[in-house]
Amino acid sequence: MHTIGKIALVAIAIFITGCTQAASPKDMTPTVPTPLPTGMILDAAVSSDNVSFPIESTFDNQTPDIYIIAKIVDAPKDTTVSAKWIYVDNVADNQYHKFNEVIFMDTCLVTGTRDVSFMHSGPTEGWRYGRYQVSLYLNEKEGTLVQFDVIRPKTQFQVSTPGNIGIQPITPGIGQLNVPVTQVKFSWNPWWNVNVNKYQFDLARDASFKQIITSTFPTTTNYEYAEILDYGKNYFWRVRPTIVNRNPVFRNWSATFSFQTKKAPASIYSDNSSP
Repeated sequence: MHTIGKIALVAIAIFITGCTQAASPKDMTPTVPTPLPTGMILDAAVSSDNVSFPIESTFDNQTPDIYIIAKIVDAPKDTTVSAKWIYVDNVADNQYHKFNEVIFMDTCLVTGTRDVSFMHSGPTEGWRYGRYQVSLYLNEKEGTLVQFDVIRPKTQFQVSTPGNIGIQPITPGIGQLNVPVTQVKFSWNPWWNVNVNKYQFDLARDASFKQIITSTFPTTTNYEYAEILDYGKNYFWRVRPTIVNRNPVFRNWSATFSFQTKKAPASIYSDNSSP
């Protein structure tokens, strides 16, 4: 295994694991001993390829290896970097069972500024379908987390249904009809049992989100669209977390939810009306 140029945490696989460090130049060790740098995790990402390193959020259950890559900055000598792998939930057959099962812990020592990568290989029978979370720690203090999903083929999911388990809509409901065209209120359940500081909310005219009406960043699980929508039209929306425990996260979009606005009211005027 080798290190990529992004701090890496790798997701799940119980059988093969590893932690590697980039070759460290001589000037990596802090030259000023007082005060010592506290160290921080600058960035973290998930990938199935630690060579070209495309950032990914979903994987097939036959993916051989998953890498978590992390960028460590100004770490004092022999700083402990740990990765906790958690199998969060099971979405096989569109069922939702929450596990929060710790499947592995991995640790290595770093000094200075460098990349660290953790890797796990999938079991021979394939990854369990569901959501995984990897938390990274510096000296036992949580620095950041990344998440990814192992999903079934996309043909098994449908628009406007809770395909990828996680955020679910409260209002409007899935496929809800006769939604008002003004002051439309959106709400959704919290993203797991973690402290989400900011979400991203998208509202669009199409399911592929090429015609986005608004993209905003609410700090709660509620958003009100103040503009006016068209009568009798279908609209699509989605949500994802962007900051968790005050740390930016690599995150997945929720499933795409849809609703339809109410039809235009009949005219209250009549051509043959009399005074």
